[in-house]
Amino acid sequence: LDYASQHQLNWIEDPSNQDLRFERNRIEQVLLPLCQQYWPGLASAMTTFAIKQQDATDLMATLTYQDMQKHGQNPHCIVLPDTAEFDIARHCQLLHRWLKQHHDVQLPYMKLRHFIAQCQQAGHDKQPKLNIAQHQQLLWYQRSLYWHHSKPLVMKPVVWHDITKPLSLPCSTQLSCQPGPIRPPQSDQTITIRFRQPGQTVKLSGKTHHQSSKKLMSAWRIPPWQRHNIPMLY
Repeated sequence: LDYASQHQLNWIEDPSNQDLRFERNRIEQVLLPLCQQYWPGLASAMTTFAIKQQDATDLMATLTYQDMQKHGQNPHCIVLPDTAEFDIARHCQLLHRWLKQHHDVQLPYMKLRHFIAQCQQAGHDKQPKLNIAQHQQLLWYQRSLYWHHSKPLVMKPVVWHDITKPLSLPCSTQLSCQPGPIRPPQSDQTITIRFRQPGQTVKLSGKTHHQSSKKLMSAWRIPPWQRHNIPMLY
């Protein structure tokens, strides 16, 4: 009001500003004057606290931006740095930004913090998961979090009639064949794309015996929920 009077500005008074039925008015006209009476330095302390809080927020935003540039560019998976490097607060900020940037998802902070604590404490045989929405999950596997669509797909064999052209699969994957170790099929041969079955074994090139596809995929660090979508050439 002093500024407006000094510069000869006109203003309009809102009658509701004097109505103590509104919480904002009770705080401003009753609570704050009472606190100021008992704690004369309250206003100065609150101002200092607000400035420090804003500084902390700005610093965290800068740090999170740098962490995203280094760790958060893959929309399908994010590797959480070791706890010796990142504390849980920094992990929360990184995951919060990753979810918002790549999937437009915002989760309650304490829910996110609790899930990250579960991941940090999980042993090698544990795979914590966080349900986001219908058929959408965050899955923890070997120090990484994966964005996963949990709706099962029926993966049927697909005939690849012309290997010179890309082949689109039901699991949103596209196969292409480049010149190299795979020889073209003969005129009487058909190439079929199939998918992993329980108990399946594979004989790798250069090996003399068959090996379990489950053990091979585990050694290759392929997450368990992705293994049934791995295309195999027959």
